[in-house]
Amino acid sequence: MAPSSEDKDDGGGPECFYKVLGVDENATESDIKSAYRKLALKHHPDVKKGKDDGSSGGADFLRISQAYETLSDSNKRSFYDFSRRQVRTPPGGAGPSGGGGSSFYDRYGEEFARQQRRRSPFDEWKAKQDSWQSEYERKQRAKAAWEAEKKEAKLNKVRAMKRRARTEEAHKMRVGRTLKQFWQTSPRVTKYDFAFFSVMTGCFLVSMNAWT
Repeated sequence: MAPSSEDKDDGGGPECFYKVLGVDENATESDIKSAYRKLALKHHPDVKKGKDDGSSGGADFLRISQAYETLSDSNKRSFYDFSRRQVRTPPGGAGPSGGGGSSFYDRYGEEFARQQRRRSPFDEWKAKQDSWQSEYERKQRAKAAWEAEKKEAKLNKVRAMKRRARTEEAHKMRVGRTLKQFWQTSPRVTKYDFAFFSVMTGCFLVSMNAWT
């Protein structure tokens, strides 16, 4: 829920930071961070852009950021709680400072003004998320490229093996035709001639295999 003008801070400010974030005064750091992220995502100016819902847009987001900046810092939160207790003390009562100390907003008002001129915690968080996402996508692209390269290398190896098999088969067919023609044209070939020719053919095949 967006912070409203009715959620007055009883510690001297326009809205109570706990009410702005929708958390209890005893909320843990984890509770505060979770509440901030939900509200920041809902009220960020980039999200509100183009929506005509009557909300104050950037002002709401700035107040949410200020509340988170204060409550997420243990020192600021302690002083903020101290200021709220100080204002709650009845006149003449035994307050923590007797009513003479400066309020939380007197001390941190200038810092809040500086917050308007620098990037909000949500923008910093979003920038980190975008950076992590970009790095993840880069690694995924590199992995995909590596897988594609390995696949292509495997296909090239298969193609080379097929070409070698075709070459060897063609060579065997040529040798077979040569032998057939030799027997047809040389009917008086002796067994010694055949043995010699077989040895030479074997040597030729071995040399061809070594060459391929």
